[in-house]
Amino acid sequence: MDTYADDLAELIETLDLNDAILVGHSTGGGEVTRYIGRPGTSRVAKAVLLGAIPPLMLKTDANPNGTPIEAFDEIRDGVSADRSQFYKDLSAPFYGANREGSTVSQGVRDAFWLWSMRRRSTAAGASRRSSRTPGPCRLGHDSATGDPTAGGPCRARAECPSARMTT
Repeated sequence: MDTYADDLAELIETLDLNDAILVGHSTGGGEVTRYIGRPGTSRVAKAVLLGAIPPLMLKTDANPNGTPIEAFDEIRDGVSADRSQFYKDLSAPFYGANREGSTVSQGVRDAFWLWSMRRRSTAAGASRRSSRTPGPCRLGHDSATGDPTAGGPCRARAECPSARMTT
């Protein structure tokens, strides 16, 4: 997330944006939150987080409801061993296509695979350089693949105390 936030900071600075409204979905929400938590909010008027990953996903003493490091190790191992198959397999739980009665099409799953394969492998299987950010991957937006209470707006608020949730 630090790399993404640094890239966003560079873009905002280069374009000399002020009073920006940042909108982030999924990993992008984590990027926006990390940006606000690092360079600050001097150029940001508002931020919108939609289904955002939490800024700290890793289970630690300070984040006991986080995801165990073993889950991230499995992601890294899967991406390293057979990146293509990893993303094909991940598409089912990511979209809930593995649930009875699912109407998720093969086309949607294939598009997920294509988008995943077009990403740099270094971003998808991030190294262990930082224990705060084990990688940008999140095992989906389907409640069967993760604990929705472990992230989202409550965790985002830790990074940006002035944040408020509106619906």
